[in-house]
Amino acid sequence: MIKPEYVVKLLSENMKTN
Repeated sequence: MIKPEYVVKLLSENMKTN
């Protein structure tokens, strides 16, 4: 299962890179 924390981390990293 996907954890909310994992999603938040991915989103945060994506925003940082972008």
